[in-house]
Amino acid sequence: MGAHRLNLILSWTVVACLAATCAPARAAADAVDPPQPSTAEGDPVSAWPCRLLVANELLPRVQIVWERSATFRQQCARLARAGAVVFLRTATSVQIQRPAQSRIGISADGVTVAHVLVRLSADTVEHIGHEFEHVLEYLERVNLREALAHHRFGVTVSGVGYETDRAVAAGTRVAREVRDSRRTQR
Repeated sequence: MGAHRLNLILSWTVVACLAATCAPARAAADAVDPPQPSTAEGDPVSAWPCRLLVANELLPRVQIVWERSATFRQQCARLARAGAVVFLRTATSVQIQRPAQSRIGISADGVTVAHVLVRLSADTVEHIGHEFEHVLEYLERVNLREALAHHRFGVTVSGVGYETDRAVAAGTRVAREVRDSRRTQR
């Protein structure tokens, strides 16, 4: 394979490396029955539409957000329609400088693959919703550089990268829906 252009996008919770190729993802994606979520080890847990592989330590939080956030369920449905694969794992502050980070790219066989890392905190649910929105922006081919240059779509520079109002709002909405559902269940 020839050299590929690499774009780096940073935000308060995202470092998205938009690469032309990722490690082949089709085998990993096909190993997952699309209507079933999986842990990192590949064990089906409960039905959701997107190809989401979740590390064991995040699985309880993802199950809660799935049950309590309509926004998150809509994000998953949109990811499923696009055929994207999302790997969701935890990271430490030594591994990533921000609360969350995503590497998003296209595999050699055309599958969009996102590797999302999040640090465990009280805001993990918000960061997951935020990162999923960045994956959706990627799928929609939002050109962050162009949007920033033309002052469109609420794109700003954060540190050495970009942030979008859309991803911030999505993360906030997911966290609020989870929080509000807890209050109504008491």
